[in-house]
Amino acid sequence: MKKYLTVFIIYINSYCFLFGQHTNPIIVDLKTHYGFIAPHRKGFSNLVRGHSAIFEIGIKQNSEQINAWDNKLQKSKAGAKIFFGDLGNREQLGRFIAIAPSIEFLLLNKKIKWSLNLTNGIGYVSKPFNLKTNHKNDLLGSNINMFVNFQTQCYLNINSRLKFTSGLSFSHLSNGAFALPNLGINIPGILIGFEYKIDQEFKQKKKPISFAKSANKFLLLSDFGFGIKEYTVDGVKNPIVSNSVDLWYAISKTSSIGIISDLFYNSALQRHFLKTNQGKTNSLQVIRHGIGLGYKLNLSRVDLYCQLGIYTYAKNNFQSFMFQKIGGYVWITQNLFASVNLKTHYAVADFFEFGLGYRLWGK
Repeated sequence: MKKYLTVFIIYINSYCFLFGQHTNPIIVDLKTHYGFIAPHRKGFSNLVRGHSAIFEIGIKQNSEQINAWDNKLQKSKAGAKIFFGDLGNREQLGRFIAIAPSIEFLLLNKKIKWSLNLTNGIGYVSKPFNLKTNHKNDLLGSNINMFVNFQTQCYLNINSRLKFTSGLSFSHLSNGAFALPNLGINIPGILIGFEYKIDQEFKQKKKPISFAKSANKFLLLSDFGFGIKEYTVDGVKNPIVSNSVDLWYAISKTSSIGIISDLFYNSALQRHFLKTNQGKTNSLQVIRHGIGLGYKLNLSRVDLYCQLGIYTYAKNNFQSFMFQKIGGYVWITQNLFASVNLKTHYAVADFFEFGLGYRLWGK
């Protein structure tokens, strides 16, 4: 438990760096989620034996840097959360713990407040697939997984410090095919909880981060990514290299739409073609190209995006002719950014990738 709390504190400090909040009251969240594992694939309904219960502890503050970036995002909050969950089948699925930074946007600021919360971090699952001891769990193939949580909720003031909250949540655990099997776990649910505002006893001024993205109407980016995935449960890791070229058009200071060209080199496809008796492969046969449409949310130093793409070049689309990507950028300088992306085919993850990108042009 001590090591998880240490990582939790590191996440809080990293978000203080990204969003620069030091003079606002601290808000503590305590919530309970109650839901179920959604059977998005045939054959694993026998693993779902009960409902899933998740307990959440969070800490957040008003994000001065996001608020200053655009007045439409006033009252936005940044922070970190820790989740403790039961997956409804302790014998084969076990439990999980997840630690993640979060961003909350206020959608309605009336007597009853309505917000959207986005959380993305790392989760630890106690009983993943094991060929000898837990071969029936084909949902997750590793202890360490990426964890994503979405919440939409309403707040009702009890007094000046205490609020009651209730809403809907969706949680996802997956390792991006780093280790198979990896069908992933999706948990829709309802949530109830309370949040309490703690006034700080000191106010520490922090030097503003000398960073501001240029207000470009058009923005051309290039991103090189690297990932690893398994093709079967034999433990062999297959490298993946990708390049994305994005052209974004800003429809507002906080939102952009874009056209994205993706090039993938997926060495795991070699094993698929050999296994399905399609002969030897060359470098062109494991290359895929796609083009898609995307939406990007601009949050000062951080951009979040989603994309729907179609393959324009692919040998044997045995997975799908369409793909999806969700991810984000963290801007290191005016022109250089780090990225993390998840590529999927509908509800099944293809791979995670991490990369570096560069601003090629802006106008």
